Amino acid sequence: VLIWNKHKRHRNFTIIMGLFAVNAFLNILWTLLFFRHHAIEFALLDCIALAIVCLLLIYYIWPVSRKIAALLIPYAAWTIFA
Repeated sequence: VLIWNKHKRHRNFTIIMGLFAVNAFLNILWTLLFFRHHAIEFALLDCIALAIVCLLLIYYIWPVSRKIAALLIPYAAWTIFA
């Protein structure tokens, strides 16, 4: 939301919004894979992809706003740990 409100015209805006959409999709997919289908292996692959997307988000947001990117670091750490 912070990127949407303050940095719509940045050259990486489309990439950042796309990564946020992928992040949301992977979060929902993980829940379905893990809890509904009990597909632990696929949930693990999803978790790895989610961690990569989190790191990419930080990478692309960092030049736009270091404060916003710093807010994602705990989320990325948790995703990598989990």
